[in-house]
Amino acid sequence: MAAQRKQARRQKQPGIPTGNEDLRRGAAFHEAGHAVVARFVGLPVGKLEIAYDGSGGTEIGSADHLHRIDQIAVRLAGVAAQDLFGFSRPKAGYQDHAEITNLVEGLTGAESLTLRNAAYARAREIIKKPKIGS
Repeated sequence: MAAQRKQARRQKQPGIPTGNEDLRRGAAFHEAGHAVVARFVGLPVGKLEIAYDGSGGTEIGSADHLHRIDQIAVRLAGVAAQDLFGFSRPKAGYQDHAEITNLVEGLTGAESLTLRNAAYARAREIIKKPKIGS
């Protein structure tokens, strides 16, 4: 009975597809990835939000003082977490990638790719740790 009411509520919301559970779950993994890596590198983490449509955001303190690889790792952590836990989606991390483009400005294409790959690997390594700080 409760499942039927939940389905009926979803159907009443115009323009919102009913399959949003996976979008929200993917967004939750994405935003949690940012939060975990940010905390690991010593950044303050505030509010984490997931909207009904699967969009989200995480408040993270300034990373300007960090090495560039860690700044990029924090931004790639959302997509890395989604990949690790099987919730990848095509447009995930669009804003994160725009910020990364600014961080790699001035590097050659090969240098940029090397740095991005290293930062992605770092983010995955941090997320896979059994305990933050271990």
